Amino acid sequence: RKQNEQIAEELEKIGVENTYQNRLKYKLWEELDKDPTKRCCPYTGRTILLNAVDGLYSNKFEIEHILPKSKTFNDRPSNKTISYYKANRFKGEQSPFEAFGGSLEDYNWDNILERGLKLPKNKRWRFHPDAMKNFQDEGELISRMLTDTQYMSRVALEYMSYVCGAKNVWAIPGQLTGKIRTKWGLNKLLSEDGRKNREDNRHHAIDAFVVACTDKAMLQKVTTAIKQSKKRFIEKIPQPFANFTHEDIQEKVDNIIVSYKPDHGNTKAAITDDKQKGKRKTIYQLHDETAYGFVSEDIEHGKITLSVRKPLISLDSEKNIKKIVSTTIRNDLLNLIDGKPKKEIKNIVTHYSEKYGINRVKIRDEKDKKTVIPIYNKKGEIYKYYLSGSNYCADIYCSNKGDKAGKWQVDIIPMFKAHQSDFEPEWHKQNPTAKKIMRFFINDFVAYDEDGERKIRRVKKMNVDGRMFFIDPKIAKSDKEPNATSVKQLQERNARKIGIDILGKVYDSKPQDENN
Repeated sequence: RKQNEQIAEELEKIGVENTYQNRLKYKLWEELDKDPTKRCCPYTGRTILLNAVDGLYSNKFEIEHILPKSKTFNDRPSNKTISYYKANRFKGEQSPFEAFGGSLEDYNWDNILERGLKLPKNKRWRFHPDAMKNFQDEGELISRMLTDTQYMSRVALEYMSYVCGAKNVWAIPGQLTGKIRTKWGLNKLLSEDGRKNREDNRHHAIDAFVVACTDKAMLQKVTTAIKQSKKRFIEKIPQPFANFTHEDIQEKVDNIIVSYKPDHGNTKAAITDDKQKGKRKTIYQLHDETAYGFVSEDIEHGKITLSVRKPLISLDSEKNIKKIVSTTIRNDLLNLIDGKPKKEIKNIVTHYSEKYGINRVKIRDEKDKKTVIPIYNKKGEIYKYYLSGSNYCADIYCSNKGDKAGKWQVDIIPMFKAHQSDFEPEWHKQNPTAKKIMRFFINDFVAYDEDGERKIRRVKKMNVDGRMFFIDPKIAKSDKEPNATSVKQLQERNARKIGIDILGKVYDSKPQDENN
């Protein structure tokens, strides 16, 4: 809402009507580059000025689907950008690579790809050569999921028929639910453009409302209308019940508190379970798969430089070539690419690889020591490292002595450490008398004060450096990364861990056992 209000002010300044499409066009324009003077069409490089005769709101620039809507059925902002109208006509129903990947006089693919990679992360992959193939794979997965959903509906119908009687249970076709939802104007409860908003978890509740208001009489009318090919039947559908108002439904939807099923896992029980007959197990993946070698260590700054093998031809920039461990290969390539434009570097590296038969090279990669796991051989010597990968939980604690007495602190516990048989949180080792305020896992809930209100937030992720990220529970997915929250902010906001049951009832969460 705040963003829309800011955009509305900008539109008013330049005399542009404040509509959904105009606001969307402004948002897509902002994504092109942080510097307004460098915002340009991804395909032509033509500069797009905000307030000009031939600028953003002229007929020269259009909102364009990066991957064709006719093939992907994706009309979301994540599949849209701003394009010069001639490029949009030329591109047609093709992906960027399909349209511009060849040797074209008017369109340089290397420049298009470079501009495409400046867009938000969720749009960059759409400029890759295999973007359509990736989408087709995703489409097959969605198709299988829909089939599974239909199957589960039939199973649920059969099961409930035994419980309630066959005449008292019926299933509603998904397409019919969608049509009724649109006809009753319920999509507008969660979106501005009248489309179903799957990015808001509460759309499930709206679907449930539609199903609850769809009786057998309506299903019978739909069946009859279909047999008689009366396509306009849906336009004559009555309101769900007498005295129905959108205001009442909006109030109910606004008051919904979304719950998530907790899935903490018990690492201690997993590795000590007698039923496993001596076979230890894990609740999640302990670390990333790639193994790293040791290069050097910066003890003062807590950094460690590791080496990892990568295909030589993947090093297509001077910055990456400087990371090569081999002095000979590194200097050879730096001399060859000296002063050459970026688009020629890949050809030079490929030719060098083929000439000397060098397929993979070791490159340096600096990491925070907290994020790596040393692996020891039988002699007790470190012979390789792995990145720790995901984190198990976050412990918020408060010291009772020292400079930080009375101040909340955080210890992010990696999955690997939590699975050790002798595991004890580092903060508890260093200060056994410190008080644990709370322990939370991914998808746990926290309540804190913000903007004069008590707000409920879901734990989305946590970083080993102590940054935590919280999100509104009703948000199913978002293109924007939430702002990081520090442990200091949690204390200032009077944060408290809470629980939410399956009915949306909020309750105080009991303290977790330290090793649970």
